[in-house]
Amino acid sequence: SAKSRETRHLYATLSPDLEDLEQFELKIAKNLTQDLLGSRLLPIRSMIRTLVHRYLIDFYQSTGYSQIKDVIGREQTRASKSPICAYRLIRRSWLLLKNLITHKDFILKFGLLRREIVFFFWRNGWPHFRDHLKSRQTFLTLQDVYNLEVEKLAQGELLDVKTNCTLSSTSCYEIATVALKAEQFTLALEWLELAKERAQVDKRTSFAFIEFSIWTATDEHNLAFGDKNEDLGPTMYNRRVRYIPGDSKRAQKVRNIQYNKFKGKREKSYGKFNYWGLCSGENFQTEEEKSFLFCWLEFKLHPGLTIGPLKMEFLARNPDIVQAYEILQDKQLETIISDARKIVGGLGSIKKDKGQASPHSKRLSQAEVIAWTDDASGNVLSDKIRQLSGLRNISPEFQVESFLFGGHYLPRSHQTLLKNGDISLDTIAHFIFHVNSVDSGGYTAFPSLGVAAKPDKGSVVFWYSQYADGRTDSSTNYGSCPVLVGQKWVATKWISLKDRFLEQKCGLNPNERLQFPVNNKYLGIPKVTKMDEDILPSPKFPHADETLLAKYSFVSPSGLRALVQFEWSLYPRIKYMYHKYRNQTTGTFREEYERQNKDVSKYLEEFEKFTGRILGNLDSISNADNKTVEKVAMSPLAAYKSTTRFMHYIQNWFRRKPSPKNKLMIRISSYLAKVYNITDGPLQSDLQAAMFAIWYIQYVHNLDFKDMTDGIVTGIETGVTLNARDCLNIADHCHYYSACPDLDWVKHAFYLVNNNSDDSVKYEEAYDALATSQLDVSNFYR
Repeated sequence: SAKSRETRHLYATLSPDLEDLEQFELKIAKNLTQDLLGSRLLPIRSMIRTLVHRYLIDFYQSTGYSQIKDVIGREQTRASKSPICAYRLIRRSWLLLKNLITHKDFILKFGLLRREIVFFFWRNGWPHFRDHLKSRQTFLTLQDVYNLEVEKLAQGELLDVKTNCTLSSTSCYEIATVALKAEQFTLALEWLELAKERAQVDKRTSFAFIEFSIWTATDEHNLAFGDKNEDLGPTMYNRRVRYIPGDSKRAQKVRNIQYNKFKGKREKSYGKFNYWGLCSGENFQTEEEKSFLFCWLEFKLHPGLTIGPLKMEFLARNPDIVQAYEILQDKQLETIISDARKIVGGLGSIKKDKGQASPHSKRLSQAEVIAWTDDASGNVLSDKIRQLSGLRNISPEFQVESFLFGGHYLPRSHQTLLKNGDISLDTIAHFIFHVNSVDSGGYTAFPSLGVAAKPDKGSVVFWYSQYADGRTDSSTNYGSCPVLVGQKWVATKWISLKDRFLEQKCGLNPNERLQFPVNNKYLGIPKVTKMDEDILPSPKFPHADETLLAKYSFVSPSGLRALVQFEWSLYPRIKYMYHKYRNQTTGTFREEYERQNKDVSKYLEEFEKFTGRILGNLDSISNADNKTVEKVAMSPLAAYKSTTRFMHYIQNWFRRKPSPKNKLMIRISSYLAKVYNITDGPLQSDLQAAMFAIWYIQYVHNLDFKDMTDGIVTGIETGVTLNARDCLNIADHCHYYSACPDLDWVKHAFYLVNNNSDDSVKYEEAYDALATSQLDVSNFYR
């Protein structure tokens, strides 16, 4: 009936409802435990004893208590604080308990207890399939944001929190089915692989059926991969999964590739990746931004603060995000929660909005608007806002929200839910009061600002979300991170434009932001250097002022000639030392020598290969004239190779402390220390200029990539080839100049590797780079 739907407990959503179930089940477990030990009502080897035993085994395993005495004297088991324990609680009540009380022997022997159970669930409703489904979806939410490993999660480990609740093969399989239905292929295959491993041990699930499900999930992933090859999402792997046991474990998740590539970027399209990182405790503010942040004791916002100042902290500046600590006392916090619990239980007189959409209705998961408070608690919170904002007309209405584990909302533009259910868009200031302590998770994240506020009990986070002229400040968009362990209670107040319209002046500068004073003084606006997300840097060749260049520099013609001549003077000496010490070894000692000095051998091979092709032979390098030197120095590909070779080998040998057992490297290091000063270059800017030159030549002349990598430039054979590593380096660097990554360079690198003609890059790395670049291009043009 409609009435039963209104009063039915939402066990997987509302923390008070889940706590009711937890406390009632504890009472059931105590009674059944005593009867099981006494054996009076439960004869040995009877079916009813088997059912009770199965139920209690699941209860004790999922509550984390190994001994009966640990449970008997308890009021609650804390199962409602952990997503794993709560999932098993809901599942146990939905399946095992319902099956137990319908058994004929239970009806005969446990009549009084059965009546209590039936009455509780008649009044509050049995856990529904939707509760079971939502409790499984919680795992997927937590994995998506916190990147949790399924093995650790199934063992009861939630980042830094360890619980005693574990998951069986059946539970792993059930979670996998939800993931597959939601097309979260990586999570589905991870849970199925784990279910397969656990089924071999606990024998609770059909091994063959799990293998069939893995095959099905692999089919669906590969089918979706073919459809989305140009725009892979975070739910995919970076390649097709092969039908080989455990192959999905060897593939990389696009989610991780995207995150590592885009985290910390402030553009709106990367907000999701910053949200993930901020929820996990990272901070993406620059050192310059952090230098403007500080804590202070606030004395002057209100006369009462002279005796007891507030602890305040700037989390961000321009726009200002402020967190005030210990602003509410424990008694006030307890009153807010207890009043909200009474409202949920139908005992309060304040408006109850259980199940009502929140201002984040389209981005909400497992968070509920408990109530709008306008009683004494609301007056206390209103007084605090008056002290902090200076506004006088603050209504006592506050929205109280309860978040269970997994409860969150994703960042997006600001909306305010009015008490009558309408949506308001004129919110100018936000105040979020943290009413309780959260065991883990539950941060308030600001992806565009690179910072998150920790949910410290008794604190309030507040900020202005509009410019002074009334325009929305999208950089203050915020989201609530999923609660990992425990519960989160917040009281939220949105100040609308009409609340302050007549109290403070409007700004005349269209880009002016409203500020919070520090002891009645408004600080200067920090001038932090940020790249405007709407302005893209145009390609520009590095500055070529020779007074600022190193001695050996790609940018200067004279610097390039000096670099080539210097390397030509080093090569004969390094070659002589390499062969001298090599000839002193034989057998296994020679093998060890070649293994230790593989980089020296590779350097000599590369130098001889490319320089020999250009000059015809290497006999003339010791007494080369300027014309001979310029054959290398004035060839872009050859100059690029000389620069990269020098920086990769020579400079590394110069910096590296050689092993006492490696005589060759000791001699090379000693020799370089005498003839070379690393400050003479080439510098990192020279390497950047070299890569830019190759990219720019190809781009301007629209040259064929195969010709470029084969060393043919505008029909001229240069004698220098590029490998897949060079292509990836150039592609990665051209992102710096053109804002959009050059996908063609990455595609050609993959082509070289895929055709088995190049081993400078592993296949997996080339594939990852291709998938990442495709995603980067897609986001750029989106």
